[in-house]
Amino acid sequence: MRAKRFGQYTLLRKIATGGTADIFLARRHGVDGFARHLAIKRILPHLANDPDFVQLLLDEARLAAHLHHGHIIETHEVGLEGDAAYIAMEYLPGTDVGRLLKKASTRRRRVLVVHPDEAVRVELSAALSTQTLDVITAADRETAGALRSGPIDLLVVDGNLLGPIRDPLLDRLQSRHPELLRTIILGEVEGRGVGAYALTAPEPDVDVVTEMAGQLLRPIMPLELAMQVVRAVADGLDYAHKAADFDGNPLKLVHRDVNPSNVLISVNGMVKIVDFGIARATTARRDDSGNFVGTFRYMSPEQSRGKAVDARSDIFSLGVLLHELVSGVHPFIEPGSDGNQFAVMRAIREDDPPLLGDLVPGAPTTLAEIACKAMAKNPDDRYATAGQMVEALEDAVRREGFNLSPRRLEGFMRVVFEASELEDFGVTGTGTQIRALDPSSIPAPAMAPAAETAAPARPPAEVEIDLSDVQAEAPRTARRHPLEERQAGNTRPEDAPHRTNVSSRIFMRGLVAICVIAGLAMAGWYLYGQTTDEKSDENPVDGVLTPKDE
Repeated sequence: MRAKRFGQYTLLRKIATGGTADIFLARRHGVDGFARHLAIKRILPHLANDPDFVQLLLDEARLAAHLHHGHIIETHEVGLEGDAAYIAMEYLPGTDVGRLLKKASTRRRRVLVVHPDEAVRVELSAALSTQTLDVITAADRETAGALRSGPIDLLVVDGNLLGPIRDPLLDRLQSRHPELLRTIILGEVEGRGVGAYALTAPEPDVDVVTEMAGQLLRPIMPLELAMQVVRAVADGLDYAHKAADFDGNPLKLVHRDVNPSNVLISVNGMVKIVDFGIARATTARRDDSGNFVGTFRYMSPEQSRGKAVDARSDIFSLGVLLHELVSGVHPFIEPGSDGNQFAVMRAIREDDPPLLGDLVPGAPTTLAEIACKAMAKNPDDRYATAGQMVEALEDAVRREGFNLSPRRLEGFMRVVFEASELEDFGVTGTGTQIRALDPSSIPAPAMAPAAETAAPARPPAEVEIDLSDVQAEAPRTARRHPLEERQAGNTRPEDAPHRTNVSSRIFMRGLVAICVIAGLAMAGWYLYGQTTDEKSDENPVDGVLTPKDE
């Protein structure tokens, strides 16, 4: 799309269309070339005609404007432009978790088999190769460690090739490949298979290794990245649940729609939750058939029943997200089913989710316990606050030795998306600049009467255009802003007299100061002499007659 005006903003391109709004990358211009990029959510026309929905949306968004946290997208403004309601919020160059998972699930994966026996390598390679899975092999650790190009999603390595517990080969591959899910060590090796990164398998049972590999490849992202996403969201929720207004009154905010589409990841690996304020207005609506409007797959049991919810409802939704990211499957949707709304909501209210350990071999028990507690049917059995869930997650991170680094999440983004796709997430290439219209196209203003004072000249009309349409910037004819003069280091001719006047004033001020000091010194000397004479008159020297004594 071409850039176009929307009130005080310029809409640069459409990012997406959701169930309630069109989302645009926008820019707001300020003084002296200042510009800021934002995301504009423009409510869809059929919803903008519902005054109750619009009012609820704007009221909730105003409350969300009080939130300022590193893991929450900030709301800058809510308002109406013509008949369109909109919300202006922080723009995070990146994508949401839902799109990330969808994109990652379509790419081909690779398994690295490292074994000195060629027959074993060939057998494993034939068993693991599928239409969506490639297998590469290496005969020794040196060859495996030298591999640098291409992703490695699963590592199968002979335990006899590994050294101590912290083997350099495993550390090297783990650091180079943020997409690496797990490591299968063939053979029994003392001390191995007790962590979250590696587990053992008997050798040479190819069937066992193949089944284990299939289970380990079910998740879309590694455990540590899933933990990083969930921990960031929990931290943001804890802040929002405790937030207060300017007078210190609790806002009692509940997100109500914690799901992958509302969790954003930047190209630099930053995680933020979005849509505080929109969720309540959205989930309060039903369509013509009476169905919920919103992400019913992540609703809490009490929310699916239409009951009042509190912060613990968000904790349930976050537990569902945690389970899905770690296992690769939704806890309340049967594999192969279409995810019917009523079937899913019934399962949420009545069924217990499968244990993570049954879905993912070697899944940390602490992580499974966190997911189960968060998804308890009774709100009283869940974590009382999102902060308690953060503490439990951080304890699991310490126990398992996870590396929660934004750089690893950034690396995973670069594995999933092409470089051109990552550039599209940013704001480069969407810039606009102001160009004056051709003066001949502007009608000449009417001449003012001679007796009247002429009105100040108005600036030329301006339009917004894409940078791609501009071959060269139009030359400036008007005097540049002082800030530009300072930045360019230019010296204007009229500055020379100014500097001369400044030097003259400094000289005169110095001369006046010297005169004042000299005058004060002379006055002091005179007063001191007068005081000395008076003392001499009152105390005459013995043997000497003064005229007064005579």
